[in-house]
Amino acid sequence: MRGVSSKIIGLLTSLLPLTLLLLPAFASAESSLYKWTIMIYMDADNNLEKAGIDDFNEMEMVGSTRDVAIVAMFDRHPGYDSSNDNWSNTRIYLVKKDLDPLKINSQLLLDLNEMNMGDPNTLVFLVNYTAANFPAEHYMLVLWDHGNAWRRSFEGIRGVAYDDTDNDYIDERELIEALDVISREVGVHLDILGFDVCLEAMAEVAYDVGSGSYADVLVASQEYEPLDGWYYTGFLLQLIANPGMSPIDLAKAIVSAFEYYYTVIYPLDYPTLSAVDLASYMEYAVPYIDLASIYMTYNVYLNPGIAHSIKELRDACDKTGEGEFVDVIDLFDKLLSYDGWLPSYDPRPMLASAISALSSAIVASWSAPGHPNSHGLSIYMPPGVDWYLEERYWYFYQTAFPTETWWGLFLDYYFKAFTPSEELLVEVVAPSYVDVGSSDYALIHVAYGNSMIDPDSLSVMFFTSEWGIPLNAARLMPGLYLTLIPSVSEATTAFILVKADYWFLSKTAVAAVKVSNVSSSIEGVRRDFSSNISQASREILANISESTGLLRSDLVNVNKSLTEVFTAVFNDLNASISALGNLLNAINARVVNLTSDVLTLNTSMGLVQLKLSDVSIGISSLHNDLITVKTIIGELNLTLEDLNTTLSYLGNGIVEIKTSLGTIYGKVVSISDGVALVKTGLGDLSVRISDIHGYVEELKEGQGSQTTLIYLILAFSTILLAATIFNIVKRK
Repeated sequence: MRGVSSKIIGLLTSLLPLTLLLLPAFASAESSLYKWTIMIYMDADNNLEKAGIDDFNEMEMVGSTRDVAIVAMFDRHPGYDSSNDNWSNTRIYLVKKDLDPLKINSQLLLDLNEMNMGDPNTLVFLVNYTAANFPAEHYMLVLWDHGNAWRRSFEGIRGVAYDDTDNDYIDERELIEALDVISREVGVHLDILGFDVCLEAMAEVAYDVGSGSYADVLVASQEYEPLDGWYYTGFLLQLIANPGMSPIDLAKAIVSAFEYYYTVIYPLDYPTLSAVDLASYMEYAVPYIDLASIYMTYNVYLNPGIAHSIKELRDACDKTGEGEFVDVIDLFDKLLSYDGWLPSYDPRPMLASAISALSSAIVASWSAPGHPNSHGLSIYMPPGVDWYLEERYWYFYQTAFPTETWWGLFLDYYFKAFTPSEELLVEVVAPSYVDVGSSDYALIHVAYGNSMIDPDSLSVMFFTSEWGIPLNAARLMPGLYLTLIPSVSEATTAFILVKADYWFLSKTAVAAVKVSNVSSSIEGVRRDFSSNISQASREILANISESTGLLRSDLVNVNKSLTEVFTAVFNDLNASISALGNLLNAINARVVNLTSDVLTLNTSMGLVQLKLSDVSIGISSLHNDLITVKTIIGELNLTLEDLNTTLSYLGNGIVEIKTSLGTIYGKVVSISDGVALVKTGLGDLSVRISDIHGYVEELKEGQGSQTTLIYLILAFSTILLAATIFNIVKRK
């Protein structure tokens, strides 16, 4: 995670005298301070660009005055809206009154290059610049864009301020760090922190902002917001008419204007908006939420069956988002009706006190008819255990609420009462071989569902047949760890054993590493190739000896793709067939599977899968129970099982031999001790009678006169198969 750099503060401070020279004196002559300075952080560098233009024009319907400064940092996208000269960089405006509903005519203060609105430093820049040029008695900061609560993951679930151009966003931790810099280093205390985004009226967000006293009032939505967002004209008109409004009064005006817009101007059935007095919330509501969580934790810990009753009540609550956020007052009210609590740990007195304290802290709340039991603040409580386990790591990582109150522990034991349908994923990505006396690296990947996570504990052991030691694992990113494979002084097979614990789940994974001098052999084979293959193949082969130490920036591919190496060389018309055979011998290649179109080899460097068309494969001869397969890299001796062979008796002593590479017909010429000798045009094959499907008594007795018809079938099938092999080799 990228933190907020305090270095930018010094840079910005050094630039402020210059910017002050470029700007007129905005504050009134009677006072050096505005009554209110409103800062709008408008990240429209995404699919909300047109909505950003509309909201800016809403602000211009009112504009700044001598008592109220409205400053907007506006970042646009190059592709969604072409109006207003279609500029796509970042600008800072002093919003001026203008009755044109389509065109922006405000005063341009700074015309910047593209600024990354997903960088918390950019947010600090706006507040630092605005406070220096438009000092006020009261400050309101509004984050305008998409939003998704405290969330962060690698699956597109993000916090606020999605900047498409820079492919970035501000997560909850970054936001709190930015607010901390704004408070301590810039010296600005926010009277109101507003989120004109989705899903930010959460108990967790209120706690993170309130615990640092970064703002007095939080204004946000429990639900997804409509594209039109806040009704700026409505509440700004009230503010300029009464610039002496208190922060709580202005917050109430924002909610009131929002209600008017979505009930009168543009009626919808799902929007919500609320205002929370953060001091009251922190002092009175949070302690009772914490106490109620303690008592509920003991209930589900001592009697897990209570969790199922709680779930029924939870499922009946007013929910927002995709159902993972539950209105906290509605939840607590329904839990009050449950009479199955353990007598020694009855949470109902604390639940009632929490409801009372929350009702006092939520100073304004409105919800459309679609949310009849929405009271202004939601809490995270997803519908199922898999959902929770997939987000649990990020929940505890991104917001302090579940760790600094008992709510997180309650969720842990509540969901432990349910059975997950998925498993904890632990993968060890290690080289297939390491040279004797050399060390190397392995990577460990941990995930649950679609989310890479850090487990609660991770242990790594390294074993040979003689000894074992624990290994340290360095965290590269959530869910990805790097460990050093120690050197081993003799050829052997070593194992890396990894055990991960994630709440009540545990998973063990193991990887085998062959310790040998195989790479030295590969070096010799590479030299054999050098004069016989094309530059493209040579570049691929040049990486073989370094393949085990190769890291990629996303996940890690410790073994270079052998399939890529072989396929490229097989397709190279200048490749040396004998050298290819030497390469297969050097890495101990052995056929492990053959399907209708893929040959799989097991080598000391890992599995190799080759298309049959790349190696021009065909059966050349049969002898006893072996089948010889001819390819452009030489001959392979395979068993009937390797070729997925089935044998069927057709009558008159004829046996059909169906393989992955084609069908051969043969004649039973003798039977001894339950083994039949089958003569074909490609050689003789010895098979057990019991392996021949549909055999009859005449076959047991060794019957089988060779008629002219039989000879014709054998001759014809041999000619067809030989022609097929010839054509395959010809198309190499």
